[in-house]
This record gives sequence, structure tokens and C-alpha cells, in this order.
Amino acid sequence: MIRDLARHSGVPVTKIREYETEEMNLDELLRDNAVANLFESRDLYFWKFVFTRSGWNLRNDVAHAFFRPKDYTTTKAMMTLLAIFRICKYENLLDGNIRAQPST
Repeated sequence: MIRDLARHSGVPVTKIREYETEEMNLDELLRDNAVANLFESRDLYFWKFVFTRSGWNLRNDVAHAFFRPKDYTTTKAMMTLLAIFRICKYENLLDGNIRAQPST
């Protein structure tokens, strides 16, 4: 979702590597200055903590089936849901707004 919001806002989400174009991974997206300018710093920090090696790395563990059933806890589910809610507050980027509006 973060990649889609960035792409829709006109921020490049691809990179050239060894003469091939590929999409930036989540770590790269969250470190990219152009992407960082779209989102509030506290949201970027939270997403990094929940989804990347800087924290829990849930995206990787779930996507690559590293979790066993006991690893799926209520806390991890709630943090993931909260991360999705925080992403949803940027829906105005889909309307062509370049930066998120402050939360009210």
C-alpha cells in the first residue's frame, strides 16, 4: 500500500540494478527521501519498526512463512492492524495531494 501511494503521488518506486529495473523493497521505500516527504515521520518510524529489520520484521516473517502458528500473537495482529489504519489516513494522496494533511 505504501508503494502504491508513493507511485500514485508521482514518486519513483523502482530502481535500476545491473541493467534491470526492479521495484524498491519496503526497507528501501521507507528510507527514500521522496517517500519520506509524503508521510509523517512518526508513521515512517512505526512502519519501520513493525515491518522491517529495524524492528519486528513482520512483513518478511509472514511473507516467507517463517512464523509457526504460535508466533501469530494478538499483539502482532493489533500492531499490523494499527499500521494499516495509519496507512489509510493518507488516502488523500490518491486525490493528487502531494503531502498528507495533518491529523485532526
